[in-house]
Amino acid sequence: MSKFVKKNLVIGRVSNHYGIKGWVKIFSYSDPINNIINYKDWFFLINDKLVKYQIIEGKEQNKKIIVKIKNIENREDAEHLIGKDIYIDRASLQVLGNDQFYWNDLEGLEVYTDNDSYLGKVKCLFATGSNDVIVVDGKSEYLIPYLFGDTVIDVNLKKGLITVNWDVDY
Repeated sequence: MSKFVKKNLVIGRVSNHYGIKGWVKIFSYSDPINNIINYKDWFFLINDKLVKYQIIEGKEQNKKIIVKIKNIENREDAEHLIGKDIYIDRASLQVLGNDQFYWNDLEGLEVYTDNDSYLGKVKCLFATGSNDVIVVDGKSEYLIPYLFGDTVIDVNLKKGLITVNWDVDY
């Protein structure tokens, strides 16, 4: 894993312009979606370099997030940000309690059953409303409910492993 990936985290993407005064629409990966506004320093990968931008104002409008970025005064100024991922410094994230993890920390981990059968690697996670689900990509694709202490027995970030109570044939 590169130093860049460890230090920074993608939390959204600039999806489009909003009006003529430099505001942009944001597709937020945070939960709830308006949490993205709490991070005032955003970084964009431009010409293979991270460039820092400051958020002046942001709000949720019609279930979408719109933001005003410092020194982006019109549509033309915003054009180069459309479609770009939004990064934040990982150090600005809230510290989580025991047995709590950010989804991106789980992606790519190897998944084994409690009887040492290899299932594959975590491809992604998604929310269902009742619980989150781990998508494991291996010989088959497994959809495993993320229920810590039930289906998920252990997460070891240092070893890059998740142990689950899951039947390989399920």
